[in-house]
Parts: sequence; structure tokens; C-alpha cells
Amino acid sequence: VVLHTERMRDIEDWLAKAEAAGMSQQELAPARDCLVRLSRQTRGARWQVDEDERRAAAAAEEEQRRAGAVRRREKLDAIDELRRLEALPGGPSPDELRTAIARG
Repeated sequence: VVLHTERMRDIEDWLAKAEAAGMSQQELAPARDCLVRLSRQTRGARWQVDEDERRAAAAAEEEQRRAGAVRRREKLDAIDELRRLEALPGGPSPDELRTAIARG
């Protein structure tokens, strides 16, 4: 990390001198890109990326869990509906049975 911060300071110093000397922004772009890359490699930036990835994975896992719970609830509701129809006196009509099967 010390090497990155020293290198970053060197690049920042060079950029300041180059800007003072009148270099164009196009000529300074590679040095600025390098500075950005180095800043993303610091522990703080790496920690933030890791934390963001962890949160995104946890959110995706929670969403899958909720979707699974919804699917299970829908399946149980469909089974309950079929059982209700089967318990009707005289049994379910073919249309009721088809509708219940299509839902579940």
C-alpha cells in the first residue's frame, strides 16, 4: 500500500507540473488513468469493492429465497384448491378441475 500511495503522489506531482507547463489534457490522460487504477488498488477501495460485492450477493440470495417462498406458497395454494374441489359433493366439474390444474 505504501508503494501505491508513494506512486500516486509521484503521479499527482507530475500531473501538477505538467499542467503548469501547459500540457494538453489529451497528453495527461494516460497519467490520470494510471492514477485512477492505483487509487482502486488501495486497501480502502478494495474493501469497498469487496463489501459492495458481498452486499449484492446477499441481496441476490435474499431475492432468490423470497421468490422460492412465493413459488412454494403458490404451489400449496394450488394443492389446497385441488383438495377443496375434490371434497365437493359430486366432485369438481371438468372446467373447475382444468382451471385449478392450470393454476398449479
